[in-house]
Amino acid sequence: MFIFGCFLGSAFSQDWKADLERASAIFLSADLDIEIEHLFYPSPTAAAATERETVRFSKQGDKYRLAQYGTELVCDGNYVVLVNDHAGVVGINKTETGQPNSQVKHSEGFDALLNSIGNLAKTMGLDTLPDRESYTCTYLGEHQGVKSYRFDYPYGEYRQTTVYLSSKTGLLERISCIFRRAEETEPGELNQPRIDFVYKKQVTSVDFPDSLFSFSDIVTVASDGSVTLMEKYGTYILMNNLTK
Repeated sequence: MFIFGCFLGSAFSQDWKADLERASAIFLSADLDIEIEHLFYPSPTAAAATERETVRFSKQGDKYRLAQYGTELVCDGNYVVLVNDHAGVVGINKTETGQPNSQVKHSEGFDALLNSIGNLAKTMGLDTLPDRESYTCTYLGEHQGVKSYRFDYPYGEYRQTTVYLSSKTGLLERISCIFRRAEETEPGELNQPRIDFVYKKQVTSVDFPDSLFSFSDIVTVASDGSVTLMEKYGTYILMNNLTK
């Protein structure tokens, strides 16, 4: 998962690769409950976020539920249902045996999940830099129980990413990404925006209610593969992939 190289500089005594692998190990758990807050800032040093979104991901074996950006994905182990409130769309597909996520990994919302919690390398842009010395990593030290590493990139979507990890648990606290391209975030003012992923909750071995992974309030599925939208979603466009 991690194909990293780094010019360590002042981080020589710190094993940042091991720290990140340790932090990501929780995402491989069979049962997992995660809550992440996505915060958008108009400049690298802005103190107040202008946009925020809460992402919730719950997983129990091959069942899961993801809610973010007006999109919800529900998998009961047999079917995957997607609801996009912005587009007014409901989609349904079968899961693939042994690979419950394969049918939806490119659907809206799921890539964002993989980028933000399932693949730290991709989140930070490290997998796009094949030259092991084309970016630098600096250990910023430990402050109030949180240790941090800063990655600086000569090219790519981000010019800089800082990763904060709990010294006590080893888990991610925050990933802060500064974009390379300047945008007009304020009238007449160009800035490089920043987006932070704040990890509010990371819990394993959760006793979830069965209803969490049920989509019976969204659609019903007949034995012939026909799908009926529930009344709440009666005006939505249905994308039924079961009969293909």
